Amino acid sequence: MLKTKQHLSAVYFFLCGSTLCIISDVITKYVGVTLEELHVTGLRFLFCLIFATCMKKHITKPVNIWVEVTRGILFFLAQALWIYGLNKVQIIIATIIGFLTPSITLILSVFLTKEKISWQRWTATIVGFTSICICCNKTTEHHIPKYVSALLLSTFIFTVIDVINKKYAASQSPINTIFYCSLFSTIVSIPSTIYYWKTPTITELLLVATIGIISNITFLCLLKAFQREDITALVPYKYLEIVIAAVLGYIIFQEVPSKTTLVTSAIIVTASIWLSKQENKYTRH
Repeated sequence: MLKTKQHLSAVYFFLCGSTLCIISDVITKYVGVTLEELHVTGLRFLFCLIFATCMKKHITKPVNIWVEVTRGILFFLAQALWIYGLNKVQIIIATIIGFLTPSITLILSVFLTKEKISWQRWTATIVGFTSICICCNKTTEHHIPKYVSALLLSTFIFTVIDVINKKYAASQSPINTIFYCSLFSTIVSIPSTIYYWKTPTITELLLVATIGIISNITFLCLLKAFQREDITALVPYKYLEIVIAAVLGYIIFQEVPSKTTLVTSAIIVTASIWLSKQENKYTRH
């Protein structure tokens, strides 16, 4: 019973983080219309750092400074590439590309975190991955390859960060991780922010500040999820983001999902529900 509650708690935090991530993407795409990608990236990290500093009484010396530096650099690169591609590609397409994370995570986790992966998790991930490949093949034909490539590279880097987060999640508090990641990402982003500087309007500042707040909460939710459950048990639930992205894309950007996208969504949701039932059945035994 305790393990079941822990698993459900992890899924809850993971889904909260995933939902907030899509909302952040929507705001980022909207702001990116008037501000340069690297400008948005730099301001985003600055606000993340400001809000993380508000919790300074919970911040302690990092366990491994080089892990924090590496994570900060990777996070800057991943975010800059993601915003670059997101501003030129439909948000539903970007979200679909981001769904390659579970497959990459599954492979990296086997080698880096030595997690044991059940056949149920392999099955749900493979089904989701296959559906995404078909969907991407049908929906990315009219998008410029360099923007899609940027999203693909960004997805790989984000996956590496997720695995690092899982590996070191138990060694320090989530607040510490958020603070040092924001600190080193902000430092790395300073040159590009200065180069592309344009005085933002009050509205733009408020929107970027909102992105900063959401980013910290998202990071906190994901860290809490990874502390409660194996990363490979959680990543199949990431596929549910496609439903959220489709709804927000339609409401805000008037993007109408194709039939392929709808079929992919149905397959992903079905696979996620099946995995959830299998996990619950396993934890009861």
